[in-house]
Amino acid sequence: HKYDLILQATPEYLTDKSVWFPSAFDDTLIKPLDVPKKHYIGFCGNYANRKEYVDLVDNLVGIKRDIFVIGDAMVEAINSYQIHLNKNISNDLNFRSFETIGCNTVLLTNYNIHYEQLGFQHGINCLMYKDVSDLRDIVVSSRSDLQEISDNGFKLSSRHTYLNRAKGIIKLYNSVAGNK
Repeated sequence: HKYDLILQATPEYLTDKSVWFPSAFDDTLIKPLDVPKKHYIGFCGNYANRKEYVDLVDNLVGIKRDIFVIGDAMVEAINSYQIHLNKNISNDLNFRSFETIGCNTVLLTNYNIHYEQLGFQHGINCLMYKDVSDLRDIVVSSRSDLQEISDNGFKLSSRHTYLNRAKGIIKLYNSVAGNK
């Protein structure tokens, strides 16, 4: 119990001995591939609390479902989508958010204020919905500017790699060690 600092992935759980340390992705494994973007919207993951959202999108415009697809197949699946549907399980920002923009695919995810703190901007480098009605509106009207949103998301992804998080750990360590 002699921790100097705890890295916390979700800001709501911060204490006086912790710092926010958001998820990231490995850009040596997860990256844009030379595969056609043959699916307008796809979902790669598990249903958890997401099935209602996946079904809604499927009923509106169709959706490519890649359930429990992992590894290289996951990277290829996300690369084949123009838009990747995501829903965080709680108040977290899951890894799939960062993996999606790292594949140069448009992220469509539920709104969370913490996205803004990390540089995510609706309509600029991702798409965010606040509720089911908002999701419906975005899905049926978002066919323009997808390439620009995707490219901006990919630029943002470079800030959220494991290498950059490791540099952040070193900075944190040096600041804590320097205070002793």
